[in-house]
Amino acid sequence: GIGWVLVTDINKPDLQVSNVSLTSNTLPALASYSYQVSVVNTGFATASSGLLVRGYLSQNSIVDASDVIVSEDFILTSVPIGQTAVLNGSTTAPNLPGQHRLLFQVNPLVSITELLHTNNTSLPTIVDIVPDYTATAQVVDAHYPKNTPIPITGTATRSSSLPAANEPVEVYVITGGLRREVQTTTDDNGNYATSFVPLAAEAGHYIVGASFPGIEAIA
Repeated sequence: GIGWVLVTDINKPDLQVSNVSLTSNTLPALASYSYQVSVVNTGFATASSGLLVRGYLSQNSIVDASDVIVSEDFILTSVPIGQTAVLNGSTTAPNLPGQHRLLFQVNPLVSITELLHTNNTSLPTIVDIVPDYTATAQVVDAHYPKNTPIPITGTATRSSSLPAANEPVEVYVITGGLRREVQTTTDDNGNYATSFVPLAAEAGHYIVGASFPGIEAIA
């Protein structure tokens, strides 16, 4: 195999994210989660206090402009040679349901000079962001005349089986491959009521549903 070694006479710190742990790798959207990040100094000088550690949601293993910043924390103590600083933090999962790679990067703004800056990013931690609640939709009648608003009601429920009170719900109507949305909000009991107004000359078979916003549900 092939390896590499860094030989230097420069006395600088060298910071690496050595470990990342989460309370869970399945994160409800818009809910809080906790994390622990370990940063080790493998260089030849003490790293000063006040180091920034950023968390990113990414679709790959590289920090770039397409990533979403999800956390910013500071290491409030210096990190001596060969020592590890452990950072505990919490943040809110964004409304981006799906699988992501969570990356943590120490010293992202290069506020201190290190032996290397290319080794400041953690290995990716796979996380699944799931909707914090689900929603139902129903209509009273199976047939409606043209140009008639169609009342739609339903309930939003959290994974804990509690009502999702005062939360946004995306009601969707599908016909002929076209998906349209009606945004609404639940009441204190997790219920909502809204309506869909077809176009003036529109008729046909419609599928009606409801979901957590932004996940493009179709069934």
